[in-house]
Amino acid sequence: MQPQRAELYFQQGSSDKVYHLQLEGGQDQWSVQAQWGRRGSALQSDVKVSGTSYEQAKRVYDRILREKTGKGYQIAQARANGNEAIAVGLPATKEQSGHTPELLTPIEEPEALLLAQHAAWWFQQKVDGRRLAVQKSERKYSGINKLGQIIPIDARLAESLDRVQAQGFLADGEITDSRFYIWDLLSVNDTDLRIQPYEIRYVHLTKHFPGVSDVLRVCETAMTTKAKRDFVKKMHDANAEGFVCKNRNAAYAGGRAGQHFKCKFVATASFIVGPKPEGRRRPPLHRRVSLGRQLASFHGHRRSARPISARSRSWKCVTSTVTPDPKENSSRLNTSVKCAMTLPSPIAASAS
Repeated sequence: MQPQRAELYFQQGSSDKVYHLQLEGGQDQWSVQAQWGRRGSALQSDVKVSGTSYEQAKRVYDRILREKTGKGYQIAQARANGNEAIAVGLPATKEQSGHTPELLTPIEEPEALLLAQHAAWWFQQKVDGRRLAVQKSERKYSGINKLGQIIPIDARLAESLDRVQAQGFLADGEITDSRFYIWDLLSVNDTDLRIQPYEIRYVHLTKHFPGVSDVLRVCETAMTTKAKRDFVKKMHDANAEGFVCKNRNAAYAGGRAGQHFKCKFVATASFIVGPKPEGRRRPPLHRRVSLGRQLASFHGHRRSARPISARSRSWKCVTSTVTPDPKENSSRLNTSVKCAMTLPSPIAASAS
């Protein structure tokens, strides 16, 4: 648990904006703060979350960072406890790599736990980071994002990858601010492993990557029924984002092939609830948002928002702020509502 901060910027045409983000605190009192605006002008500020656990604050920090970089912001500087965090750049020209990342299919936890009984399925942690594949060719490294676009990678990550005893490789995983978690090895030393079942690719992965560097981590994998159930409980206790179900017999397939699954313990979303604009019959303060397979409706008025339960799932309003809309007169207000959908654990329920 350590403080973090990031400085981002966005430049396009006449637009020149900055965005500063900080994760600060100690013990169980952590907060995330942000400042933004045009470069050189007085910045607006907001407390995104405060007085919460490190795990919750870190999720908010990482989510905001992903949202901003996804909108075109670039990281000018990022630090973790005084040390610069590993940075992954945006695609300079949106050049396609020729590699199509394999995407996970979301499922509910009860469905995922049924797979724990079958030897064909392995469980891994769902890392809360950014998708990244790294290719080494002719002693040079290039990153590949989840869209298959080529992106630059941090020099310190490349330095750690230099310790891998292989002339070339294509490794797939997820990167956080301090580590690259690797779960698949698709090629090594000019040998294409994608036609091999996942269990064979995983053997090659553990052969080439474990213990190479603290920056590189092979994803922990639970293989037996007991290990998988214990693993899920461990992820719950650690307040992890969720877990992944891998079919050990599946060859690699790009896109959302439906052969590997992800299960998230908590789904989060942000909603903007505002007043009814003139000339509209249906007010925009009625939002309908899909999370997984559930639908939830949110109703509100000028100064509050009331979450309505989504079927059997419970929705909890975490924070809400009311700020004047600068584009409207002072009597019109926008309400920002941040909510979380908690998914009860069948394991936790059976253990109690």
